[in-house]
Amino acid sequence: MLVIFRRLACICIFCSLMWGQQQPSLWQEDVRKLADAQDWTAAMSIVDREIARAPQDMDVRTWRARILMWAGKLAEAEREYHEILATVTNDPDTWVGLANVYSCEGQTAQALQALDLAVNLDPKRAKRRWNIIARWIWIQPVRRHAQACFLCAANRSTKCGWE
Repeated sequence: MLVIFRRLACICIFCSLMWGQQQPSLWQEDVRKLADAQDWTAAMSIVDREIARAPQDMDVRTWRARILMWAGKLAEAEREYHEILATVTNDPDTWVGLANVYSCEGQTAQALQALDLAVNLDPKRAKRRWNIIARWIWIQPVRRHAQACFLCAANRSTKCGWE
């Protein structure tokens, strides 16, 4: 009888550990669905709940910054990214996120600096940097510069003459 009890206890512990590992992907899936529906309030509610559970989890904080940016709360998103970077300075994804916020705010120089930091942390992002810059410029009325940038990215150039 004691052996059965021990086995059941081990199964319960194992299942609870597995459930704890799967939970983050479930909340992220819910946030993605809400973001697709542009229900920023509900998405933020889930993220805030997760932050309350794990306040030091920078991945959850990054989700919060993304939602703020998508919701058009750029100043809050920028502040959130800066708070994350005060703790974790070497995450290239966070620098790219901040660069996107800067770009949305029209702060091109700061956006380029943040992208450069991301590339320095992960040199494989050099092509992605040019693609992001080209997308920013393409949105603006100066399309010939965007085309030049795409050519630079395609040629894997590290510098473009227009920069």
